Amino acid sequence: MVIIYHMKTNKILSILLFSFVILLGCKDDDSQDTTPPGSLSIENIVPTNGGGIISYSLPNDSDILFVRAEYTNSIGVMCIVFQVHIITLLKLMV
Repeated sequence: MVIIYHMKTNKILSILLFSFVILLGCKDDDSQDTTPPGSLSIENIVPTNGGGIISYSLPNDSDILFVRAEYTNSIGVMCIVFQVHIITLLKLMV
């Protein structure tokens, strides 16, 4: 009984110590860039059967993570497409 109590106490103390160390390691970084990236430029739109292909160029911002396209398809359903920033061609399908 005493051994189980010590094991539970040790486990709880270990978790608390780990949590405390994690909290100490976190700090606010006020030097982050808070300016949103610029707008992309649409270069070409090619309609296809049931969709379209959009080619675009990205602004010269290093903090662009992805491109998000929202559109409503032919049956009225709102669609959202995400594309990683490296690819500059977006294919939309119904």
